[in-house]
Amino acid sequence: MDSFRRYMFIRYLLLLKGLELANTAFCQYFQETYLELNRKIQIVMRFRKQLRKLQISPLPQQLYLIQAFY
Repeated sequence: MDSFRRYMFIRYLLLLKGLELANTAFCQYFQETYLELNRKIQIVMRFRKQLRKLQISPLPQQLYLIQAFY
């Protein structure tokens, strides 16, 4: 689980945080984009949490689905 969280943090959450700062700097101009991407990331994180409860490790196809969001 730690490697997945690290992957998500480096690949997506840092960029999302940058978008959040840009959104603030540009007076909420990117609000819709930020909310949509944040929602998608949260869905993936909840999905992974449910898989962990079932003791199922993610397959490469599931990681591909994460990248398909972008």
